[in-house]
Amino acid sequence: MGDEQQELRQLKEYLVSSVPEWDKMKMAAQRLSEIDGEAAFNYFIGLLDLNNEQNWSRNIAALMLRDIGDNRAVDPLFTAILKKENINYNSTLVYALERLDCSRKFRELFEVLFYHGEAAQMSAHSILAEQDFLFDNNDLEGIKAEWESIKANSKGRPKNEQVLEWMKGAVDQYMVYLK
Repeated sequence: MGDEQQELRQLKEYLVSSVPEWDKMKMAAQRLSEIDGEAAFNYFIGLLDLNNEQNWSRNIAALMLRDIGDNRAVDPLFTAILKKENINYNSTLVYALERLDCSRKFRELFEVLFYHGEAAQMSAHSILAEQDFLFDNNDLEGIKAEWESIKANSKGRPKNEQVLEWMKGAVDQYMVYLK
């Protein structure tokens, strides 16, 4: 096995270590990206499927995808974000989207804003405030209905007033386009 192949194998082993060390994992991911380009990108995409017991590895992969800035990562990130078992463990995944083009993920971002954990909601709010989106009246009607349901359901409504303000602000920002 060549030296470079051995280094690649070791770097990948660091990234899925059973005893995670954040700094070593981050350095390994950066080095892997430097020497393996497209293959590293695909490897990081594959790590998004890891379960929550390996969320350190998944989070490093998401951060690397954010740094790489390749919009092909948007769909795989959303697949991981919206997995039911990841809902309270996905804030880094949503954060990774902030540098990517989410213009076709309007409804999905509102789903995160309405129903996911607070840190994920904060990133979704930021994306909705800063990016441009493709949407139609059906999207807007659906978001309006979801927002009305959230406001009417005291049990399902977030307790944090700041989160409610984020939701209201995002909804208000887009309802002006409803025809």
